[in-house]
Amino acid sequence: SGTSELWLTETMLDNMAVLTILIGMALLSEGSAQIMRIATPTPAQARYQDTDFIALIHFNMGTFAHNGDPCCDPTNWDVKAPYATGKTSDPATFNPTKLNISQWFDSINGLGANIAILTAKHGCGFGLWPTNSTLPDGSPYGYNVGAKGAAIQHDVLRDFVNNATANGVGYGFYYSIMKNFYLCRSFSGTDSCTKTVLPGQHNYTQDVYTKIAQAQVTELWTNYGDLTEIWVDSGEYRLFIPETQNFMFLYFHRSRWSSRSHGPSTATSRWNTKEPDRLVWN
Repeated sequence: SGTSELWLTETMLDNMAVLTILIGMALLSEGSAQIMRIATPTPAQARYQDTDFIALIHFNMGTFAHNGDPCCDPTNWDVKAPYATGKTSDPATFNPTKLNISQWFDSINGLGANIAILTAKHGCGFGLWPTNSTLPDGSPYGYNVGAKGAAIQHDVLRDFVNNATANGVGYGFYYSIMKNFYLCRSFSGTDSCTKTVLPGQHNYTQDVYTKIAQAQVTELWTNYGDLTEIWVDSGEYRLFIPETQNFMFLYFHRSRWSSRSHGPSTATSRWNTKEPDRLVWN
């Protein structure tokens, strides 16, 4: 009985192996073009995965309010929340009185990271550089370091770049395309001011919003030397890819994020073959 069962199992396995071979041959003969389209990493992409170690610095208006995305919301925008140091609508609330970016790089070097990314603009809409972008009426953007009433009047991004260069660390910026509480764009990128526009908010059409964002990322991609990497978060990222930057990689994610607080990402990696040595995203 035992011998009979073993023989039957081996026969079944043999038949399955033959069937697998036949199916494989059929796929090769009828769908070889489809098989050839399976994307594989280029040497540059493989190096990126194997050797690059990136330090992402989340430092923006939310640092002085609460953790979250976009960090700014109706509970802290036009009122001083008990957990915040001021109204998040006020540029003066961003006030790192002991800012020491060189100390960041002591930690980054100690960590062994070879690239550092700083949040130039996160979900609140606050910019860490004195942007020259304007609102449709020609007035300054107004929600950034260097703006009227801002506590910090110098260019934080410039300090970051100078320190990265001095430490031999590659650098780049993160820019949230889809989210901007200041300009009434919610976590999902939709208009968050259809019912109420809070004091200090500005609500524009999507086309106007996109033009403001494009003006800002153009400054980031052109005014700070050769970026090693750029991160654009959500939205139609192809509208924001710089033509003149010689950066190595662009990292883009739609909404699937992995971090200690959110747990491991379930997204599968995709290797981009259109610009194989420049783009990789999750």
